[in-house]
Amino acid sequence: MQLQAEGFVVDHRIDSVPPLLIDQNNRQLALVYSDRFVKIRFDQVIAVEERQLVQGDGEESLALRLKLKNHVLPSITIKANRVSDAVVWRRQLQGWLFQ
Repeated sequence: MQLQAEGFVVDHRIDSVPPLLIDQNNRQLALVYSDRFVKIRFDQVIAVEERQLVQGDGEESLALRLKLKNHVLPSITIKANRVSDAVVWRRQLQGWLFQ
């Protein structure tokens, strides 16, 4: 994987859509798409927020939005299949990012 060739070490993987990889030692995240990845330094994340999403069938799900600073993207959103997953991920991300 090109990401690892650039020195990214995968310490944790969040099975969101799209997947989010965490490199704790280098203090960075990587959002992985089928054709590319987006790296984000921990210090570029200013907030982790929960967002309710309503599916086409009316079913609700939860997503997390990471608000960014000094990055080409103002924010990124990762989606969870279960609300409980998103709640756990938010706690984990806040622990890694803001310790």
